[in-house]
Amino acid sequence: MTGKFFQEIREKKNQSIMNTSEGIVTPQFLRKYERENGDIRFSNLVQLLNRLNTTIDEFIFEIEESLDIWLYEIEEEIDQAYHAGNSFSLKKFVQNQEKLYQQTKEERFLFAGLIGKRFYNYIFLPSYTVDLSPITNYLRETETWGKFEFFLVTYNSDLFEPEEAFFYANQLVTQQHGSFEARKWRFDAVLHLVRYLIDENQLTSAEKIMLAYLKNLTPNRDLKYLHHDLYAKFVYGLLLIKKNDPRGARQCERVIEIFVEDCGYLNYGNRLNIVYQSTLAQAKQS
Repeated sequence: MTGKFFQEIREKKNQSIMNTSEGIVTPQFLRKYERENGDIRFSNLVQLLNRLNTTIDEFIFEIEESLDIWLYEIEEEIDQAYHAGNSFSLKKFVQNQEKLYQQTKEERFLFAGLIGKRFYNYIFLPSYTVDLSPITNYLRETETWGKFEFFLVTYNSDLFEPEEAFFYANQLVTQQHGSFEARKWRFDAVLHLVRYLIDENQLTSAEKIMLAYLKNLTPNRDLKYLHHDLYAKFVYGLLLIKKNDPRGARQCERVIEIFVEDCGYLNYGNRLNIVYQSTLAQAKQS
């Protein structure tokens, strides 16, 4: 679904369909492509972009930026409904994603709708039958994960059996390539996989991943990762609680206090506190 991005670039360059397509494709074909009604050969796309004085890298950036915006919007809609306890908003979100999927057949809308249904069942009364196998199968079949895949794992960290979750987390925690945004999503995915392992009492596996992550916390660490590193300390505190180490409770409380008292992230702090209290209860039962 790249035609609309090409159209935006063409219009920004003040070029007509006739001038852009001449000698490369027919004007009729270019109109169909821009309306998402036809595929285009890569060689023709390169020629068309060259005519617009636009590189492939610039074209890809436009597409990726659009996906970034979509991911943040999805995350914000789900989080706002979660914080506010707004069942109507979350149900509307699910309906919108299903409608978009019917219109476009793009899997991202199908997956977002499944995530919305799952959160609805978790926050409110179980109302949806949710089959997450399309997401699980997609992730297993995708050899190289990017921002979209990290997003799926962050919101569905228990999709896999513990052994498979450890396998993926162990792979991701050692990866250092990619932009800041890609790393941010990767860190989220790793830490949520570790939380799942902790919940499943796979403490040895969880500790191995956490120690590999915490090894990156050096004096020269980029401050852009501060939020993720604080969350990592919180997750490690959960691990210590499960190991009956008294340092765990102190560490979790300290991180929650930083988010609430120092940063003013009250809603986020409340979410962490719910996880913290739940882990304390689990540790006492065991």
